[in-house]
Amino acid sequence: MSAGHPREVTTKRAIPPMCRVCDLPMAPTGKGTGSPSERTGGADDHYVCANLECLEFGIFHTRPPVVDRPDEPRGVVVTAAGPQMRTLMHDVVRPGFQSFAERWGYDLHTVDLESDGARADAAAQRAKWAKVDLLRQALREFPLALWLDADILLTRTDDDISTHLHPDHFQALALENVPAEHRVNPNTGVWLMRSCPSAFEFLDAVEAAGPQPGPWADQGAVLAALSWNRGDENYHWAGPGRGNQFQASTSWLPVGWNQPYLEGRTANTCYNGSADSYIGRPTVPRPFAVHFMGMTTAARLQHMTAMASALADSVGTSRAPATPSPAAS
Repeated sequence: MSAGHPREVTTKRAIPPMCRVCDLPMAPTGKGTGSPSERTGGADDHYVCANLECLEFGIFHTRPPVVDRPDEPRGVVVTAAGPQMRTLMHDVVRPGFQSFAERWGYDLHTVDLESDGARADAAAQRAKWAKVDLLRQALREFPLALWLDADILLTRTDDDISTHLHPDHFQALALENVPAEHRVNPNTGVWLMRSCPSAFEFLDAVEAAGPQPGPWADQGAVLAALSWNRGDENYHWAGPGRGNQFQASTSWLPVGWNQPYLEGRTANTCYNGSADSYIGRPTVPRPFAVHFMGMTTAARLQHMTAMASALADSVGTSRAPATPSPAAS
């Protein structure tokens, strides 16, 4: 895979637990079964949030499961972009992906595509379809492959996404719920897959379906492979449909793992849907991944850069900035 960024190999180490409220490192107390000198030894060491601004300040916690960083990665995070999104991917998006990968023991592969087109033209659809091949390549090399679109910002790293993949399932996706278009459908902007026969069989089914007519190339093929009801030609009224064995073996991610960006959407900044179609979509106050879907490149540059700057400014404060509420859009 032509990632261009070599993997950093680390030795095994325990990752200090983070406060679930403020996402800052907690301080060991030396209590519990762990050695006070080691501070990380026992299964029930006690930690306390030392952040004065946090609601959990002074509250003791039993240490959550510790993740060891093995010599070999647990999986790989994959993303890709063509010329129009390439600078944004490397300079704005990649740092958050890297932080997540390092925290949870993943490689990171960022792939430069030859072209990416504009809006939903043919070149843009080909670029979207590249994720199917890149995921297949990743699954040949790693136990887990997490695809993240290059128009996504990771705003938090305190949740290991693999915990949302059922042990008997081969993939996990988030559902896109659009009340204005009466549709519910998987969104492939965040796509976690486990390397197993079912994953490769599903990718075979996606390729057999081929790029679908309408605004979605890869995502439309994923719906077809899941026997999802696509609704009309614009996916209005899309719903689960009759389903199949692939759908039954798919886990569904929390909405905060693929939350649409809502603020500042106008007729001039949106495509593949109106600005009004983003009204009423389910959101959470502190998502893990914010998706700048359906926006022009210029709008993405403006809004993603602003949010990345706000996230950088929030380092060392009590919490990451909350995303705008639906009312703000």
